[in-house]
Amino acid sequence: MIPLVVIGLGICALAGCGGARLQVNDASTGYVISGAIIEADLRDGRMVRLATTGSDGSARIAPPPGADRLAIRAAGYRPTTARPGVTSVALQPAWLGAFMDGGATPRPDSDHAHAPRRPCNCRTAR
Repeated sequence: MIPLVVIGLGICALAGCGGARLQVNDASTGYVISGAIIEADLRDGRMVRLATTGSDGSARIAPPPGADRLAIRAAGYRPTTARPGVTSVALQPAWLGAFMDGGATPRPDSDHAHAPRRPCNCRTAR
């Protein structure tokens, strides 16, 4: 009986049992996001890094028992949260919010492309 249990555990480990595959996509295009960081938010306030998505935009994760939610973030995207057990998450690009609000988002002063135009103070020759 014990050898069967050991063989069963070995097969289960090779098959990836005990975890779920989480896919991270771009909300605007649907493309997969590689390099997204997936962390578990524990009840005691700690954040535990679970995985980073691969080139296929997915990662196999097994959240610890004390995880209330997952935090997913990637460079150039707004971070989001999800409940443990979810299989797909869409991240919104960081630029999309400013684009959708029609320019109401304040821009930094160093961004000359969005600086207000100053009236010309030159005089016309007569």
